[in-house]
Amino acid sequence: MEKTDVIIIGAGAAGLMAGRELQKKGINFVILEATDRVGGRAMTKEGHPHVEMGPEFLHGETPVTDSLLEEFRLPWYDLQFDYHLYLHGKLTRHPGFWDEICEVIRSIEVSDQDMSFLEYLAKHDHHPTDIQKVTKSFVQGFDAADLTGVSTRSLVEMKEQACDPKVRKMRRPLLGYGKLMEKLSDFFHQKIFFSHFVNDINWKDNSVTVTGVSGEGRVPFTVEGKKVLLTASLAALKNMRLHPLPRALKQFLEEKEMGHVVKIVAELESEFFRLFPEKTFPFIAAPDHCFTTWWTTTPIHTHTITAWSGGEKARKLEKKSMEERHQIFIQELAEITGQCPTRINAWIRKCHSHDWSNDPSFLGAYSYRKIVQGERQKLETEFEETLYLAGEAFHEDFSGTVEGALITGKESAEKILAQLLEAENVHIGRSLSEGRI
Repeated sequence: MEKTDVIIIGAGAAGLMAGRELQKKGINFVILEATDRVGGRAMTKEGHPHVEMGPEFLHGETPVTDSLLEEFRLPWYDLQFDYHLYLHGKLTRHPGFWDEICEVIRSIEVSDQDMSFLEYLAKHDHHPTDIQKVTKSFVQGFDAADLTGVSTRSLVEMKEQACDPKVRKMRRPLLGYGKLMEKLSDFFHQKIFFSHFVNDINWKDNSVTVTGVSGEGRVPFTVEGKKVLLTASLAALKNMRLHPLPRALKQFLEEKEMGHVVKIVAELESEFFRLFPEKTFPFIAAPDHCFTTWWTTTPIHTHTITAWSGGEKARKLEKKSMEERHQIFIQELAEITGQCPTRINAWIRKCHSHDWSNDPSFLGAYSYRKIVQGERQKLETEFEETLYLAGEAFHEDFSGTVEGALITGKESAEKILAQLLEAENVHIGRSLSEGRI
C-alpha cells in the first residue's frame, strides 16, 4: 500500500501543473495515470512534421501557457490568415467569418426558459440561412457540442469571450503540446504511476483511500493520502465511484456533457496547397460537410492537412469504420479543391487519428454546458479541504482549453499547499504548547 500526502488523479495538463507546484514546495504526492504516457488529451506524434491528435492551437491570450513555453524555451508561431468558406459548391475567401458568428451570438435574447441552440435558431433567429449554417458549424466545432443539447444560455454567457477580437488571435506551439507536457513532467516523472486505472475513491476529513487496478494483469492497488485532486476528463469522473459524492458536484456533472470530435491529419507527398499556386487556404469552413473545418500549418510549410468534425456530426462519423472515415475525408477534400478523389488518395502517405470517444480514459474530447432550467449550480472545486477538482471543465472562462486546465491545476495546488501548511503550523503549535518541541 502506497502512502502519501496528496493523490493526483490524471497526468494531463491540470495534474502535471499541480504536481509541479507541489514539487516546488517539497510536498509528498503521487500521480495516478490510467494510460502509459503524460499529457492526457494533449497528444503529439513526433516526426517531420509533428502531428497533433488533440489540442493544437492557443486561442487568444494564454498567459499561463505562454509563461511555460518561455520557461522551457519552446517556440510558437502566430497564425495570420483569411478564412475561406466552402458552400453551394464554391470555395471563396470569407473575411466576415467571425463577424457573422458574433452577430448571431450577440443577437440572442435569453428568456427564463433555456433551450437548445438548434431550437433557438428555429424559433427566434432571423439571420439568413447561410449565416446560421456558419454559426452552427462554429458551435459544433469550437465547443464540440451537439446543437440539440448545448445550452443557448451558456452561449450567451460566453459571447463576450467568443466575440472578443483577442480570441481571434491564434497561435500554435511549434513542437506541439506534447513537448510542453513532457517538460512539465520532467520535474517529478518518478512520482507518476502509469497504467493505474482508478475505480473507487473514499474520502473524509483529510483522509483519502484510492483503489483500482494496474497494468495488463489488472493488479489491484491501494493508495492512501490526506488530499485528493481529481483531474480526469468529465466523462471519466462520471464513471468513477466517489464516496461520498458531494451533491453540488453531482449536480455540476449532470449540467455538463462531454463533447465529441473526429480529427484526421493526413501527411501528403508534398505541401498540399502548393499544388494550387493561385490559392493558399490555411483555414476552410465547410458547414454542409461531415468534416466542417479544414486547415494546413500555414505559415509553416509542411505536408499535412487536417480535417475536423465536432458535435453530432462527429458522433455520426464515430459510428463508421476508420476506413469509411478516410474515404469521406478523401471525397470531401476532393470536392472542396475540385480534384479527382483518386488523385487525392494517391497523394496521401499516411493518415493519423485517435478515437477519443472510445478511449476509456477520456470518452470524449472536451466539455460543454447542457440545457438547464432554473439557476445553474455554482462551480465548486474544493470540498471539506480534502477533495479538489481541476481540468478544462472546471474553468468557466477557459473551458475546453489547455490554458483552463493549467490554471485550475495551479489554483488547486495552491489551495492544497495553504491548507497543508496551516495544518503543519497547528501541529507545531500544539507540540510547543504541550512541551514536546
